[in-house]
Amino acid sequence: MADILAVAAQRADWLAQRQSVLARNVANVSTPGYRAEDTRAFADAADAFALTLRATQAGHMTNGASPAGAAARTSASQTWDTSVSGNSVNIEEELVKTNEVNRAMALNAAVTRGFHRMIIANVKG
Repeated sequence: MADILAVAAQRADWLAQRQSVLARNVANVSTPGYRAEDTRAFADAADAFALTLRATQAGHMTNGASPAGAAARTSASQTWDTSVSGNSVNIEEELVKTNEVNRAMALNAAVTRGFHRMIIANVKG
């Protein structure tokens, strides 16, 4: 169960880093020559952190693994357009990405809260 919470923490860190990158893009919307950036996808960054299945009862399956989070890295963003000044930040695109981060943060918090409740219920008996 702690592995799931570790994955949720990694995801929250990645989402915070992505929000920071998007905020930097918006802050530089009028900077000539600024190239928009974005983070690598969370699934692409998952190689550094993996979950392994554990058999806690004889009937459980024992093989297989499931990847989860890792640190985010930035790269040049594939933007919708580039302005005459060479700035590739599109404010509408950044708002769409910010909304995606907002929804992902809410989902991550709900999943974490649900697992936390299960752990507390298990401890209380």
